[in-house]
Amino acid sequence: MAYTYSDLQSKGAELVRQFGSTNSINSSDVPCDIWSYADQQSSYAFIDNSGEDLYISSSSALDTMEIKVIGLDVDFAPQTQTITLEGQTKKQISGTWTRINKIINNGSSDVAGVVYVYTDVSVSGGEPETSSAVKSLIENGFNESLCAMYSVPVGKTFYATSYHFSCDAKNNNTTVNSTVSFDVRFDPDKVFRTQEIMALSNHCPAIIMLDTPFPIIGPADITPHVRSLSSNDVEFHSVIEGLLL
Repeated sequence: MAYTYSDLQSKGAELVRQFGSTNSINSSDVPCDIWSYADQQSSYAFIDNSGEDLYISSSSALDTMEIKVIGLDVDFAPQTQTITLEGQTKKQISGTWTRINKIINNGSSDVAGVVYVYTDVSVSGGEPETSSAVKSLIENGFNESLCAMYSVPVGKTFYATSYHFSCDAKNNNTTVNSTVSFDVRFDPDKVFRTQEIMALSNHCPAIIMLDTPFPIIGPADITPHVRSLSSNDVEFHSVIEGLLL
């Protein structure tokens, strides 16, 4: 059955707004996913479906605030934990995890360094030494992760209502042309399937508003994806919005 936005609101659906942004990337980094570590790890490495332990630390010894970690547990059910940073010290986050959707600075002061959430790897100065181990991060100045990927919990359906892509060139007078896609893995054990491809430039963002919300039954993964890029030193931004019921 197809639901309208009003139908879903009347049923008590929860608003989900997932957004992400890359640092400057080059054409050699593409294809890539839209998250703030794309310049180091262009393709996001999802946590193993069997579940893994996760750890947290900051690149700055000054960071001692509480961090909220939001994701999915070993059964792909919603899980939220809070943990207090001890600067560059590696600390284990409670629970076993299959996905991370967001991490948030839950403290009263700004993040001084970069806060990393990662699987069990060696750390130097609070920074994981293996880029593929990083599952989320908060960069200085943002206080929340900038990761546009979203994982739908088991037993829930995410009704996508809109998504937005934009990009900007860091070099003056550069025209950027790109193609981006909205990709979904409808089963964590299967492959991603492209649901839409859009042309994008730094003069014209791609904004998709769905008259009929697009249902994605959990557990499932959604990834905004950069497929081609004509220039170097470009930042990409994406927002996915929908209702979770």
